[in-house]
Amino acid sequence: MESPQNKLFEAAAKGCVISLQQLLIDDPLILDRVIINHYSETPLHVAAMLGHIDFVNEIIHMKPQLTNELNSQLSSPLHLASAKGHVDVVRALLAVDHHTCLACDSNGLTPLHLAAIKGRDEVMELLLQAQPDAARLTSYGDGTILHLCVKNHQLEALKRLLTAVSEPEFVNSSDADGNTVLHLAVGDKQVETTKLLLNVAALEVNALNHEGMTAMDVLIRSRRDVRDSEITESLEQAGGTRAALEVNPLNHEGITAMDVLIPSRRDVRDSEITESLEQAGGTRAAIETNTNTAAGDGLPIQVNDWLDEKKNALMLVATLNATMAFQIGVSPPGGVWQDDNFLINSHGHMVDPNGNTNISQPVNSTNDVVLFPHQAGCPVLERNAPFIYMLFYISNTIGFFFSVGIIFMLMSGFHSKNRYFVLIMTVVACIAISATASTYFSAVIGLTALRTKELKVEKFAVFAWCGLTVLVIIFQAVRFFVKPSRRPLQE
Repeated sequence: MESPQNKLFEAAAKGCVISLQQLLIDDPLILDRVIINHYSETPLHVAAMLGHIDFVNEIIHMKPQLTNELNSQLSSPLHLASAKGHVDVVRALLAVDHHTCLACDSNGLTPLHLAAIKGRDEVMELLLQAQPDAARLTSYGDGTILHLCVKNHQLEALKRLLTAVSEPEFVNSSDADGNTVLHLAVGDKQVETTKLLLNVAALEVNALNHEGMTAMDVLIRSRRDVRDSEITESLEQAGGTRAALEVNPLNHEGITAMDVLIPSRRDVRDSEITESLEQAGGTRAAIETNTNTAAGDGLPIQVNDWLDEKKNALMLVATLNATMAFQIGVSPPGGVWQDDNFLINSHGHMVDPNGNTNISQPVNSTNDVVLFPHQAGCPVLERNAPFIYMLFYISNTIGFFFSVGIIFMLMSGFHSKNRYFVLIMTVVACIAISATASTYFSAVIGLTALRTKELKVEKFAVFAWCGLTVLVIIFQAVRFFVKPSRRPLQE
């Protein structure tokens, strides 16, 4: 049999006032039981969310304190009605208690925030009339309600809010990253929103975010778009400028042709273009701004980006190489002997491969003579191909310790901003990789040497790899020493 509480929620979902009245006649305390029981929401939540105004009026008449009850997401009935845009329900709930406008849900959003995000203009008007201060409340990390309007592309809601509240501290408020609504609108290429904001007298056009960038800086550093020219024109007409930028007689962004080339996508034509620019006296612009240099090291952002990418690549290669070297070092190819086998000397005594006769294992007969003596735990490859195993062991040790050395040096940060340090680490990485390759070739040759004398493929691969390694090292030397001026690096 269905419980009275379930019938109550069904009546709320249908908006049936007659069923509610009958349930109250049968059990006058049924609404009180809903309040004290652990339900995720009340019947008023359900009716408010679905817009059943008659049911809402009836239930708040019988039990007005239900308007302050919160569901599992800390949302009041006013939150749900505002988000859905049920104007009559919002009006009825505000008539009971207009202070619920200031309540925040689990996401830090008030009913006004939800109405703005969803673009419920009429609901916003009612909420602002009931509690104008609700517009000044901030959400968790997302800034003010103005930021929410821009992020959710609610232009009409933004107009209504700027009309209702236009104080400078409200219009120029920032989010967790220090961005004002103008920063967000420009970065998202919202042309109409940008024009609307620039017409607000209290707006600071050149406000700085936490990265020291104005709205113009955000636009210039953002992805290129067909709307850029229109936004740029609007910003310039409103007095928008870049942050602390000394513009040379170059272009309106203070960037020379050399500046355009250096951070651009790498191309085989770069060297020819660079040479032509240098012959014509082309140089980089002397841009003195905190948006073009990395804090604390004085290097251009392009240089630091390149160095960081190079160091990350070296760290990844060294880690993988060290892992492989360690694994193959403790598990050599061919495995290890699982038992002890010894020789019988001319006196009939058992001796180990080192000539020791202190062996406790008895000799039963001359059948105990062993042709391949070995000890448990020793590599099989060492007994079968000693010279190849020595090459394998030396190569693997070099690869492991060089890789560990790269990891240690990069983690220590020793001269990490020096291009010669990066060169040395790159050469060391090449040696470590070559040692790992030598380890592989030694292992393959050792495993196949007993089966065949024809190792043409392995020999060709060894010579090819050695040649490739030499070419890479020569290329790095030319790249860093012969033509250092053509790289965006500083010592």
